Amino acid sequence: MIHAFLSGFGDFLAGVGMLAEPGLRRYTILPLILSVAVFIVLLIVAIHYFGGMVGWIDNRIPGWLAWTGWLFWIGLAAAFVFGFYFGFLFVVGLVGLPFFIMLSGAVETRLTGHPPEISRGMLHQIAVGTVRQFPRLFHLLLWGLLTLASAGILGLIPLINAFSWIPWFLFSAWVYAVMMSDFPLGARDMNWKSQHGLIRAHRTQMFGFGTATALMSLVPVLNLLIFPAATAGITRLWVNSLTKNGSSIS
Repeated sequence: MIHAFLSGFGDFLAGVGMLAEPGLRRYTILPLILSVAVFIVLLIVAIHYFGGMVGWIDNRIPGWLAWTGWLFWIGLAAAFVFGFYFGFLFVVGLVGLPFFIMLSGAVETRLTGHPPEISRGMLHQIAVGTVRQFPRLFHLLLWGLLTLASAGILGLIPLINAFSWIPWFLFSAWVYAVMMSDFPLGARDMNWKSQHGLIRAHRTQMFGFGTATALMSLVPVLNLLIFPAATAGITRLWVNSLTKNGSSIS
């Protein structure tokens, strides 16, 4: 189990290193610009509406419930963070889909010496990939609600509340593993059900990969390279681990 976790962790780090290799750097520039643009737009929107929502809620809380105002504020803040996080992942993942598919293919070609066997064109991959995101996001939404509940319970317990961040970190690690797996696997027309089964079968390795990705997401500036680095890393993970274990990808 530890070996699988470290293997997934190492695949992400190797993916980071691959971004500087000749022939792969060009796939990093546009996703980087895209990530910065989406982050700035979503941040402006969040700041603009958050203050107004707080005031709107404060004006509608009955006097006898005024003492619970801080709970509403925390709940609203959690909802905004949750929405910002998912909005960023969804928009960058959706708009940047063509770039990440090409990067994944280029990484696999670099690792295996031949391009991946893709039976569909880019436009088909984008269209099907877009539709495939909805059941994936529903899966993550359910886990997100469970995480919100568990972190909220931990937050109410003295001393233990200092560790209420742990469920959120584990959730973010799983989000990255699930989201990024679509680029190398979806290119082969694997639907969400097939991908989900494959991810579950290798969940320890996926958690290792997700943990490394989540840690890098906490580092300013470097976190803007999350998507291309994770795309390269998850492709490497699939090529070096899943195929060797005899997992079907078709």
